[in-house]
Order: sequence, then structure tokens, then C-alpha cells
Amino acid sequence: MDDNPDKLFPTPSDQPLDSDIEYRLYHQEDLPCLTACSALIHELVVKTIIVAEPHVLHAYRMCRPGQPPGSDSVCFEVLGFDIILDRKLKPWLLEINRAPSFGTDQKIDHDVKKGVLLDALKLLNIRASDKKRNLAQQKAEAQRRLYGHGSVKKLSAASSDWEKQRHTLERRREELHINSTSV
Repeated sequence: MDDNPDKLFPTPSDQPLDSDIEYRLYHQEDLPCLTACSALIHELVVKTIIVAEPHVLHAYRMCRPGQPPGSDSVCFEVLGFDIILDRKLKPWLLEINRAPSFGTDQKIDHDVKKGVLLDALKLLNIRASDKKRNLAQQKAEAQRRLYGHGSVKKLSAASSDWEKQRHTLERRREELHINSTSV
């Protein structure tokens, strides 16, 4: 994969901005006013997520059935908040999109969506070692389901010394395998 993010997100043709507010937001003029507006938008988004959290969490759990709460689940969404600003730059929530469009036809649209996608990918912090570890955990889990909770059989009181020694070696091998997959 190419490390240059500009090749991943081609720049749309430069088109004039639609309004004075859009121009001021894009060029960051009138910073005190924009800082206050940004804080209000942030507050609106946080409050909305707090209210919607039980519903969103339920949807995420449905995507990953059987995963215990707090597990290393990789389920996430980029939510699209449609917010309109009135003349006093007060934000009003119109809707939340669970599958927002990433199409762009204006430079400001391109810049915002490119930043959102790059930030989402950075937050994931996925490494190649994570994939290997996950595959090893899935394989170990499949073996546990196939062979029972532990693949090493229990010894009876009448087991021979050779069987006891083999049992000890198999148990150590399984412990080493489980420890190596969790690193």
C-alpha cells in the first residue's frame, strides 16, 4: 500500500465554496467564533452519543456474537452527523447516518472526509502481529471446541509411568502453545 494519503483520496476539482459560513469555516477566519462553534458541535455530538450508546452497543454486540464485553473486538463504525448551523452559528442536529457517504464533489468535502478516514484508521492501530495473534487464537479456540476444553486427557490412578510422563509433556506443550498465542 502506498504511504501517500493523497493518492488514496484524489482531490476533487476546486469549486467555489457555497456560503460565507463555509468559507469562514474552511479558511479558519474569525477563530474565536469558530472555537465556540466547534465546542458547541463537540458538546452536541458527545451528548447524542451518550443518549444513543445503549442502542449502538447492542448493534455492535450483534455484529460480534459470543464476544464478552471488553474483549478485543474490532467492530466499529464511522457515524455521520448531519448538523446545520443557524445564523448565530448554533449547531442543530438533523440526523445521524450509520453508513455515511464518502463521495466528494467539493474540496472542503474531500478534506473533511479524508481526515475522518485517516483518523479512523489511526485509531484502529492495527499491526501485522495483531492479525497473526488473532489467527492463532482462533485456531486454539477451534481446537478447544473440537477436542473439548483441554486437549490433554485426564489420567486414571492406574496409569503407567510412561502414560504419566506423556501426560506431563502434553500438558506442558499445550501450556506453551496457549502462552505463545497470547503474546
